[in-house]
Amino acid sequence: MTYFSPKPLTDSEKKTLKESGEIFSDEAIQSLCDLGNVLYDIRQRMISEGWKIDHNQGIWISPDGVSYTKETMGQYHEDLKKKRKAELLAKRQRKNG
Repeated sequence: MTYFSPKPLTDSEKKTLKESGEIFSDEAIQSLCDLGNVLYDIRQRMISEGWKIDHNQGIWISPDGVSYTKETMGQYHEDLKKKRKAELLAKRQRKNG
């Protein structure tokens, strides 16, 4: 899904960056737009999965209610691995036990 797609210039319409006085090339602008679209899609998916965002404090709140900042987001992945391992062990114990 594209939210912004500038019309590409033909070779005759293109100028060098020095001639046009522009900072970014059309390709760079398009790449930034594409990145923005990908990040938007990721944000929307996380919200649909139950994550909440506190923009004032820069905190992501997981569906479990645990708060994470960008510095502690790695801890979320570790906690998730531990939770999955515990669930797997519990299933094995029920089968064997």
